[in-house]
Amino acid sequence: ERFKKGDSVVAATGFVSMGTYAEYICLPAEPEQGAIAFKPANMTYAEATPVPVGGLEALYFLRQGNIQDGQKVLIIGAGGTIGTFAVQLAKYFGAEVTAVDSTEKLDMLKTIGSDQVIDYTQEDFTQSGETYDFIVDITGTSSFLQSLKSLKRNGCYLIANPRLSQIIRGKWVT
Repeated sequence: ERFKKGDSVVAATGFVSMGTYAEYICLPAEPEQGAIAFKPANMTYAEATPVPVGGLEALYFLRQGNIQDGQKVLIIGAGGTIGTFAVQLAKYFGAEVTAVDSTEKLDMLKTIGSDQVIDYTQEDFTQSGETYDFIVDITGTSSFLQSLKSLKRNGCYLIANPRLSQIIRGKWVT
């Protein structure tokens, strides 16, 4: 009922059907059973393709942190599919965003809204003395114990790696 023949859509097909390369696939139209949406008219398919997966995952992870306007957020692995959405969504929620990634991605991260960028190949964010309300590690590569130094009291630290996915609410004095 929501979609008709010829509609331009994008979807997260899940790991069962793996329809990434399919021109035709059957999916449930109900939002609670599948992630399917109209493709925005001003986006190409190439631009819209990462939205159902990277965008939805970023939104899910950021909601776990319950970001509030004015909070400081650090995103480790900000230059990937999930990370670029996370940067933009965190800004939308009103956060001050620091993005951590490699040298070649820093300009892009500034362009999409990062307030600060850190090149992990040149600098260790845990040594800067900055503290954050929410740290999301998309790559799962930061040292949890080292990262605690950068987490504000009652802050939230999230490992957003699917294999390691967990949320830890910090209650530590740094």
